[in-house]
Amino acid sequence: MAQHWRLIKGDPKKFFGLLDDRLSRAISCKVEHNTAHSIGDAQMYVRTYERYSMAGGNRVSLHVAVLAVGDQLRWLWT
Repeated sequence: MAQHWRLIKGDPKKFFGLLDDRLSRAISCKVEHNTAHSIGDAQMYVRTYERYSMAGGNRVSLHVAVLAVGDQLRWLWT
């Protein structure tokens, strides 16, 4: 499974707002799982998106995890 890590600055709620907006353009794409946890200043967000693939005739998923400490965001998508 492919993984991609990035370190950026920003607000995790704005990050997911932008991601939700972009992915909602796909007709069959929807959020399947959404959770958030925090310990002290650290916040962890996990979201799973799923859509139907016409080309493959199956469902595909995208998992996004964001660790936020202050304005530092470390995110992973798989």
